[in-house]
Amino acid sequence: MDNVKINPETGCWEWARARQSRGYGLVRYNGKQRPSHRVSYELWNGPIPDGHYVLHHCDNPTCIKPDHLFTGTQSDNLSDCSIKGRNSKKLTIQQVEQIRNSTEVMQRMAERLGVSYTTIWNVRTRKIFKYV
Repeated sequence: MDNVKINPETGCWEWARARQSRGYGLVRYNGKQRPSHRVSYELWNGPIPDGHYVLHHCDNPTCIKPDHLFTGTQSDNLSDCSIKGRNSKKLTIQQVEQIRNSTEVMQRMAERLGVSYTTIWNVRTRKIFKYV
């Protein structure tokens, strides 16, 4: 907990150390660097089922609070994304091209375009809008 900052507004336990480019925390655990939310889930809730992701009820990639985390399949993850309004259908082809060609900080760009940080990252890494 020395590496966690509690957000009084959301109740999230935010990882305050190293992070991946997508905002997820990183922690060295059992000799390997791993996403902090996955380690937190395993420590508090037990093993993650094979093929499952650890998702956030709070939609905060830095959060490691056990009751903010749940497991699900890729299909569950995509559905959760859509329900929370993080789907990428809001973007035009021109915006996708702008995202890919820009050096603007991803969080700032996400706020400016009204989409999530994850959407910007997914566009830049061609996980979505592969055809553009």
